[in-house]
Amino acid sequence: MNYEYTKSFFPDLSNDDIRSLKYLIQFDEDHLPPTTMDDVAAIICRELDVDMKQIRSRNRVRKLSDARKIIAYIIDNRFSPTLTTIGNMIMRNHSSVLYCKRVTPDIVRSDVVFAEKLKRCLDAIK
Repeated sequence: MNYEYTKSFFPDLSNDDIRSLKYLIQFDEDHLPPTTMDDVAAIICRELDVDMKQIRSRNRVRKLSDARKIIAYIIDNRFSPTLTTIGNMIMRNHSSVLYCKRVTPDIVRSDVVFAEKLKRCLDAIK
């Protein structure tokens, strides 16, 4: 933090106060909930140990397929964008996103591993 710049806005603060203010600002920023679809997708990718390049690839391995379903499901429920918008984000057609939305609750009931992945991602986003 630039002390001179901060001093121009808060002339009465000492350098120690400015350091404390800097710490508080960083602390709060680290604990804010994600506000954009990209933030949510990044958190999900981190939790599932994949990256967006893999999500957007044509690869159909289960790890990536599950990640795509989870991203589509959570983003749709949290932000309610169009299916095409979500599809553009994960490089899939809107009909693939519709399928992900529709099938995810059924998969959660029948697949314990998938349900745990979804729960982990939801907990990380909160």
